[in-house]
Amino acid sequence: YYSVLRDVHKIGYIIDFLTKKKTESGIIYAATRKEVDHLLDVLSAQGLSVAKYHAGMEEHDRKQSQEDFIMEKVKVIVATNAFGMGIDKSNVRFVIHNNMPKNLEAYSQESGRAGRDGDASDCIMLFSNKDIVLMRYFIDNSDATPEIKNVEEQKLQAMIDYVYTPVCLRYKILHYFAQENIKNKCDNCYNCKLEKSAEVKDMTVAAMKIFNCMNKMKQNFGMIMIAEIVKGSRNKKILANGFDELVEHASLAKYSLVQIKKLIGLLISHKYLILSQGEYSVLSLSPKAMQVIEGVEKVLIKINKNEQVVKEYKKTENPLLEKLKQWRYDLAQEEQIPPYIILSDTTLKELVNLLPTSAESLEQVKGFGQFKVHSYGERVLEIINGYLKQNNISGNIKAVTYKKDDLATHQISYGLYKKGQSLP
Repeated sequence: YYSVLRDVHKIGYIIDFLTKKKTESGIIYAATRKEVDHLLDVLSAQGLSVAKYHAGMEEHDRKQSQEDFIMEKVKVIVATNAFGMGIDKSNVRFVIHNNMPKNLEAYSQESGRAGRDGDASDCIMLFSNKDIVLMRYFIDNSDATPEIKNVEEQKLQAMIDYVYTPVCLRYKILHYFAQENIKNKCDNCYNCKLEKSAEVKDMTVAAMKIFNCMNKMKQNFGMIMIAEIVKGSRNKKILANGFDELVEHASLAKYSLVQIKKLIGLLISHKYLILSQGEYSVLSLSPKAMQVIEGVEKVLIKINKNEQVVKEYKKTENPLLEKLKQWRYDLAQEEQIPPYIILSDTTLKELVNLLPTSAESLEQVKGFGQFKVHSYGERVLEIINGYLKQNNISGNIKAVTYKKDDLATHQISYGLYKKGQSLP
């Protein structure tokens, strides 16, 4: 059973899915080693039976994880695409892709590891637009020749077409590999099931607001910017470009940002909007959309009335770290780049530990050179100083040492102390 779920809360979905499938074996693929490590930590904290596998692990640890999975000492393995070659485990009941793969060849091979015994199995892809940015980053920063990069970009575009297609998912895969005499409906994928349970809605008014907004922006921006404008965001980029003065600004304020992005995704899948190739994905209007603008056609879209609502999973962590991560995420959405390119998790944690309150002390933080101080320093210091003031906390706490029983010297880690509280 193939399915593509767009803009669900990925970790929340995975936790909910695994909780219901505790007795079954499965593979979760993630795009990076870092994401594999993070997923393992989160899922283990939920008491789920998981192991990990990626090329950054010691060979002995990789073999142990593989053996534990095959022998079912653990039910689920979280892995990069380094895992799977030569694995002959017939009872894999599900394969979840936490990120869109870079091409259909990889997806077909990896999803094909489910259900080799012939029993019912799930192949689920959890997609967000950040996946496109990440895959293009991999292509652009590879050592491949320009010719090969061009081929990889074309294959990535076919993968994106798969994600947004409204037709049978199995048909889309088989057609890509030029198989003949295939049915155009399998009746056993998300899109085929949607065909039976969906209701047709007239989304012409909402779609027109998006189309008009794009026209006034000269069709030169991506999904996130367009969604934020019609939602009514007043972030720096929108204000700097004067987009808050557009008639369409806040014209879809009654919808959530997630709902607006889903609508734009549906407009892409129904060929009203075209997603460009290149380093950044830009949306443009198709001839079909122009017919809507001219009043010749209406936008009638099938909506899944039984769509599962996934509750957001929130990991409890330091509130200052949460604030910094939220700022980094918002900025990454604006710039359409992966958050870790702005500042790494390690740097964010270092900021929480050291609590710099000036540009000079900020330069002492690992990963924060002069360029990043100039680019992000003002906003980061604003967040830290605001947090310290709100919680009556002193910044720049220095480490001290003490001797205990004259046996060893211990160093007290950087920490958060209320004003007036003595150090141990």
